Amino acid sequence: MPGGSNGAVAEYAVTSASLLLRRLAWASAEIAKGNYAAFRARMVADNLAGLDGLLVGVVGFGTIGIAVARAFRAAGCRICFHDPAPRDTAAAQALGAAAMTLDELLAAADVVTLHVPLLPRPRIARRAARWPA
Repeated sequence: MPGGSNGAVAEYAVTSASLLLRRLAWASAEIAKGNYAAFRARMVADNLAGLDGLLVGVVGFGTIGIAVARAFRAAGCRICFHDPAPRDTAAAQALGAAAMTLDELLAAADVVTLHVPLLPRPRIARRAARWPA
């Protein structure tokens, strides 16, 4: 739900993506086990990339999705988005964000972040799920 936490959600999304890309939680666990030298050598060999230059796909381009897109853009990312009914095309233009179908976004993006409401399945889908074909 949009509100005072938009900045916190955006910060969380960027931080989480960075932690995963740089394998920082895994590195911490390996160092705690005493595997510093071997793990450091592997990380250096893998030449782990950060966020800069990556294509981030934002699914749901409402108030929160736009805040997240801005945070990723500030981290040097390119932005694409999917939203069946985008309301703020000016924000998309300002960010240089490309609208894509969901399938296009999932195929192209290096990082995908979801900012859509959790809604129950439509009644027809629930009914269909109960009755065998």
